[in-house]
Amino acid sequence: MKKDLLIEIGSEEIPAGYVPPALEAFAEALATKLAEARMTHGAVEKFATPRRLALHVAAVDEMQPDLEKEVTGPPKKAAFDSEGKPTKAAIGFAKSQGVPLEALRIVETERGEYVAASVVERGRPVAALLAEMVPEIARSLPFPRTMRWEPSGFLFARPILWIVALFGEEVVPFEIAGVKSGRESRGHRILHPAPVPIPAPRAYEDALRRAGVIASPDERRRLILEEIDRTLAGSGCTALPDPGLLETVNYLVEMPRALSGRFDERMLEIPDRVVITAMRSHQRYFSVVDAGGNLQARFVTIANGVSDNEDGIRAGNERVLAARLADAEFYWNEDRAVSPEGRVPMLERVVWQEGMGSLLEKTARLERMAAVLAAEAAPEARETAVRAARLAKTDLTTEMIRDGKEFTALQGYMGMEYARAAGESEAVARAIFEQYLPRFSGDELPETAAGAILSIADRVDTLLGCLAAGLLPTGSQDP
Repeated sequence: MKKDLLIEIGSEEIPAGYVPPALEAFAEALATKLAEARMTHGAVEKFATPRRLALHVAAVDEMQPDLEKEVTGPPKKAAFDSEGKPTKAAIGFAKSQGVPLEALRIVETERGEYVAASVVERGRPVAALLAEMVPEIARSLPFPRTMRWEPSGFLFARPILWIVALFGEEVVPFEIAGVKSGRESRGHRILHPAPVPIPAPRAYEDALRRAGVIASPDERRRLILEEIDRTLAGSGCTALPDPGLLETVNYLVEMPRALSGRFDERMLEIPDRVVITAMRSHQRYFSVVDAGGNLQARFVTIANGVSDNEDGIRAGNERVLAARLADAEFYWNEDRAVSPEGRVPMLERVVWQEGMGSLLEKTARLERMAAVLAAEAAPEARETAVRAARLAKTDLTTEMIRDGKEFTALQGYMGMEYARAAGESEAVARAIFEQYLPRFSGDELPETAAGAILSIADRVDTLLGCLAAGLLPTGSQDP
């Protein structure tokens, strides 16, 4: 007979980036354990929110099948005497395997003739197996950081608050970190804080939906996109596609509800990526563009559930963003007071790598290397490449990159924008940005000859400098 299985581990809010890898590992580990136990089953459905990791496994065997196996015992010469009578070794082997002496037989092995017996390992009820499997799996789930919160020292991403373990309609009893399994889940922290009884595995999704929780990541992802479209309907605008942000937000909420807000249009004078980064990095807002792809002074945020105070939530988000954008505006205005050329001498005070000189020394090497490479590969780009090499690292001295926290990832892009603002040619500005391309496998490549030359020169200088200093590569993220 087969029954459906449901396992849910509920906890305090787990960081969004921790959830997808842990969910995949949870599903793989359970499938592996069931296979090792000779248990067949149907489809494995995965559920996750910030407060739960859950698996629904269809049609699991109720009873582990018996296993008949051959067990090899002592050598024939040790098991039987010269008259062919069993010795203590044979008698002891037969007793240890629970078989009569006459059931022993002689088998040929690579080491010679040995005594063997066919033994049947009786299957166990799946509930008993699961009571052992699930705590082991929970203990093995991979999290970047874990914590202890109770006397046993169990490690998990966040404190475990409840466990649902159902095989059919019956609870599978076990305990993890002092929490006993049962059939009560939890609903949305605000919309439905009361326990949610789960009568059977197939009732799980609907029971949570009634309690304000969309348990399926795929369904929640679709709802987020639908909510964004609903919020912007009729405005002629759309949210800027951002798969990474969508994935993060999907594991920050249990019941998505989109709200649209605005910010001062004056902030659109700041480079687009700065504004987008301010909205995205800390606030997790989606940027809004018009039909022409132009950034608008609007944003969409995804709240966790419907509230009676949406206007208050919107106003609060607008105040927070206004402060972030005010910082960005300050950095942008302050940094432009000194041109990229004026920042070149400042590079002498910036250490590139310990024992490998300053960024000013690296800049001088990049200028020489760019000149040599351009002379060989693209003579027409020589002047642009050398000029871009001279200004390539100056944005590292700016407030935006040096102290801008979330804006530090814009290095190169800000170098391009500061070069444009200072009146440098578009070719030089573009090459400054392209020096960091590609940033990872599959990323865009430099489009200009000067950008490609500077990108190669920068990587060659970094690689040779690291090798000269004895810094050998240890992984794919090493320069």
